Amino acid sequence: MPKIALVFPVYRAIPYLQACLDSILAQTYGNFTVFAIDDGSPDASGKVLDEYAVRDSRIRVTHQANAGIGRSRNAGLALVEESGGFDYVGFIDNDDVIAPEYLERFVQAIRQWRPDVVFCCFQRFTKSGRVKTDQPLPVARNPYSRQDLADRYVQKNGWAHPYMPRIEIWAALYAVETVRGFRFEGGFKTGGEDTMFSRLILPRIDRVVYVDEVLYFWRQRKSSASHMFDENPDFSEALQMMQGIKPDRGGDPYEREKCNRLVSNTWGSLRRVLQSGKPFPAEDFRRLREFIQTRIGDDELDKRRRRYRKWMSLPLVVLKWYVRFFRISSDSVKKVSDFFD
Repeated sequence: MPKIALVFPVYRAIPYLQACLDSILAQTYGNFTVFAIDDGSPDASGKVLDEYAVRDSRIRVTHQANAGIGRSRNAGLALVEESGGFDYVGFIDNDDVIAPEYLERFVQAIRQWRPDVVFCCFQRFTKSGRVKTDQPLPVARNPYSRQDLADRYVQKNGWAHPYMPRIEIWAALYAVETVRGFRFEGGFKTGGEDTMFSRLILPRIDRVVYVDEVLYFWRQRKSSASHMFDENPDFSEALQMMQGIKPDRGGDPYEREKCNRLVSNTWGSLRRVLQSGKPFPAEDFRRLREFIQTRIGDDELDKRRRRYRKWMSLPLVVLKWYVRFFRISSDSVKKVSDFFD
């Protein structure tokens, strides 16, 4: 029986934590251990984790000072590797829920295919219920190669489909040997480390299996990491990311992804700062814009990030006017940036 480790970072999750934990403990497959990382939660999340650990020995709790979700996942991965004996590792966010047969379906696929990664469909839901659709699930044609994964489930075919047949850090299990030694980028405040993971892990993957069922449910809420609007937006996270980019990248896909994430983070931070109406940190933005324009080449960026960089080269007065008064979509960015080209 494959032994499964679940890395479970927790921060300020009281309204949702019990539902998530209950869905994990309700699994029809029982050979798993939860490595719960209390990331310095200011609420009672850590206490709830301790109470659940007393009730079920499969939950192991670690309390740490607040370090962010990436470093919390790293702490969990380190514990999995130190403990030894695990075959696969997965990640669950503290506000989501999983179906009772989540692990059982994965284990069935593992027994048949022995993949490096096995993943399922996930579905968004809100406090009013699940996002419903009449569209059928994409049918699995296992196994898939690394290139299949990149073409079908990383670059394409994800966000447009309501059932999300898309590989993410969660809604998947990874062979422990495949991710051994891999660590997330630290310092992300508003999401992004999971997107980097799903792309950067590709070179380590040979065989992929897709379970064509909706088994993971992704809660949509404004205060989650991926939907969070900073009360005090600035460029600190982007500046930290800039410092981590090597000057001699030599086509390294890891460094390429870091460049793409820097452009996205700078663009998103620019929008949030301008929309906040607070004093603009002009020197920070100047440093970032100069780095992006002079130190990152077009060949290192995908189409969307090239568009962001082009847009950021416009005069600041134009950006302030446009961001403050218009909703910027990808199409409008393209049209306006083409106009100023």
